[in-house]
Amino acid sequence: MILSPLTAAMVLVCGAVYTDLLWRKIPNWLTMPFILLGFWLNGVQLGAGPGVVFAFKGLVAGLLFLMAPFLLGGAGGGDVKLLGAIGAIVGGYVVYWIFLYGAMAGGVVSLFMLLRKSKMASVAGVFEDLKLLVFHLAPGLADQKKERECIPYSVPIFAGYIAYVLAGGAA
Repeated sequence: MILSPLTAAMVLVCGAVYTDLLWRKIPNWLTMPFILLGFWLNGVQLGAGPGVVFAFKGLVAGLLFLMAPFLLGGAGGGDVKLLGAIGAIVGGYVVYWIFLYGAMAGGVVSLFMLLRKSKMASVAGVFEDLKLLVFHLAPGLADQKKERECIPYSVPIFAGYIAYVLAGGAA
């Protein structure tokens, strides 16, 4: 075995967390080579045809999982490409679990952010946040709010990766 797919995904996720925390951005120069690496690794390990199909299905699955939040303004393009790159490396089944665990971690982080700001006491504040996040009715205000209050989503994706490995995925 040349390189374990989960090890490659771990390197990618760690790099994404670093850039996301440092610059609030996951750059293409990080995600695009890992997409190609996913196709190469799977092509070598599974054979050219099946490996390319496996990587392509994983890439599409990863992209689709965050496409709705991206279109609604709740996720950035780098987050979408990060999950797609992870999918190209580990496949659709594994990226599904990483996404699911990551979404749970993101929900917990969001809940703590709301509690920290005492917004849970204010039902109107919660509904205002939901309106901005889900419906994106006030783009200018949502963009300002996003800059101040959004979490770098690479961190929940990292947590999802760790949860997947701890739940039985092998590195």
